[in-house]
Amino acid sequence: MRHLLCTIFLASALLTARMHAQDTLAPANEQKIFHHEFGFNTTLLLKQVFNLSNNTFTMLPYSVTYKLAWNKHALRFGLGADMNNSKTSTVNSGTSVIAGPDPVAPTYSDSYSIYFRGGWEWRFPLGRRFLTWVALDLATHIQNSASQTVVLYNNLPNYYSYSKTIFTSGLMEFGGGPAAGIQFNLSKRMSLSTEIPFYAFYSMQKDKTNDYNNYLSGSQYTITTNTSTSTITGSRFTITLPVTLYLGIRF
Repeated sequence: MRHLLCTIFLASALLTARMHAQDTLAPANEQKIFHHEFGFNTTLLLKQVFNLSNNTFTMLPYSVTYKLAWNKHALRFGLGADMNNSKTSTVNSGTSVIAGPDPVAPTYSDSYSIYFRGGWEWRFPLGRRFLTWVALDLATHIQNSASQTVVLYNNLPNYYSYSKTIFTSGLMEFGGGPAAGIQFNLSKRMSLSTEIPFYAFYSMQKDKTNDYNNYLSGSQYTITTNTSTSTITGSRFTITLPVTLYLGIRF
């Protein structure tokens, strides 16, 4: 067993040395040296550090980017996400100690958005410090939201009012387009970059509303329910100004 392990170790070492020698002896123009570039959206942080004025310009929604680069080309990806949640307990605005017929339900609002893009990049170095590029991307945006609104007034046995509205919405966008950018190399491993994308999107949004009302006044008692749905389709074209700054790390 010991001799077998030694043989395997020696064979692996010889194979590794041979592959390394082949890579070293290969002509430079035949080598493709891949490297990885991660970018982080640091616009808000840099504005605070350098005390830059606030503006209302739209920033890119991609919090993290990744590029697999070699020679003068790169595969590029971007990912961003937003999430908002809130919840409020239902408050009985009446004075009755008699429990109402409807279950207590909270008022809430939940939403999230996901942004993703992927594409191909052509790179044009401008000396040691600067690099420009043009790219062609495919992009998508998915957004979902749900909210519930509850209003309760309990003054039984004389008066009772309960209303609940549940709203859900789903948005999906597909598109893409060209982009152009510039990068300043702070060092061999770090850089700052910004870009201008020209994206067109086709969107489809589906909304649904459920209304429930329970009403009692004297001898009049009424329960109503209603459900409505709608589908909205459209298209949009966006040009995002180069106000988003990415801090890049290369390895």
